[in-house]
Amino acid sequence: MTVLTLVALSIAAAPPASRNALTDEMDNSIKPGNDFYRYANGGWLKANTIPVGKASYDTRAMLAEKTSQQVRDLIQSAASAHAPKGSDVQKIGDYYASFLDGSSIEARGLSPLADEMVRIAAMTDKTSLSAYLGTTLNSEVEGLTANADHIFGIWINQGFEDSDHNLPHI
Repeated sequence: MTVLTLVALSIAAAPPASRNALTDEMDNSIKPGNDFYRYANGGWLKANTIPVGKASYDTRAMLAEKTSQQVRDLIQSAASAHAPKGSDVQKIGDYYASFLDGSSIEARGLSPLADEMVRIAAMTDKTSLSAYLGTTLNSEVEGLTANADHIFGIWINQGFEDSDHNLPHI
């Protein structure tokens, strides 16, 4: 069977929908002219409470929560899959397992940064600082939104106060 056939069969076998998402979320006891928000969303507000520890809760939060759980499940599944070496699943699983291996991370301490610390310690003037910063540049085009691994970033972008000129930003 094809995927389309399976989808068609599951739709055909599904029981008729007993809810109407458009009207179940409403609260008809409230006049729309008095409080349209409560009229339109009152049913949802009554059926859903804000979880403990959250300032707000809405369908976006529900979707983000569900998506995060699905991603977490996929990654945990990859970690326990014993996938073929070199496959994406194996790489994802290994990366996740290494992230969780706190004792190995603590045992290494700052040793993974030793080479970087030697390069930083070798800086003695503006020229060596400039040369170092040049080696750390990433390929981000929009430096304002980049998440770089480095303390400093340098990029060329429209000036903050002079939008007619492109300027270097650090």
